[in-house]
Amino acid sequence: WQSFGSNDFDYMPYGNYGSEDSSAAIGSLFSEAKSSSHLTVQFEDESGSESFEEFAPQYFKYLTDSLNSGSPTCLAKIVGIYQVIVKHLRSGKETKMHLMVMENLFFKKSISWVYDLKGSARSRYNSDMTGTNKTLLHMNLLEALRTNPISVGGKAKRNLERAVWNDTSFLA
Repeated sequence: WQSFGSNDFDYMPYGNYGSEDSSAAIGSLFSEAKSSSHLTVQFEDESGSESFEEFAPQYFKYLTDSLNSGSPTCLAKIVGIYQVIVKHLRSGKETKMHLMVMENLFFKKSISWVYDLKGSARSRYNSDMTGTNKTLLHMNLLEALRTNPISVGGKAKRNLERAVWNDTSFLA
């Protein structure tokens, strides 16, 4: 066992924070570093990490080019994909986990609402808006915008539009 400068207390479970969609490519276990600067996401199975391995060279080239050129992007920065094998001392049974470590986009940000937008309005409303870290859906946003529109300055709007354009062009 090598600790690499961290210990068991450096990460704390977040539970089901994130996707409520059981068909999502990324699993439901999110953990947050104590510093809150990074998240660990557990893939449901090995195919998720294998898919990323195929996509990784293009992803890292795109991110590197974006950062070096100052071109805006909204994509989270992924540190890496790891396979962790935990072996039970008594039974010898091994459990494999496939993990992605990525930046926490909410780090040092005051977040009022979180929306999981998939581009479809079908079955996309969360009627239970109580609790902390509650993720709202597409129709919740449309409903909220009727009474509380989002105001964004011209420069910020252009940067966001450019980032979304860049990212969707890359991902398409």
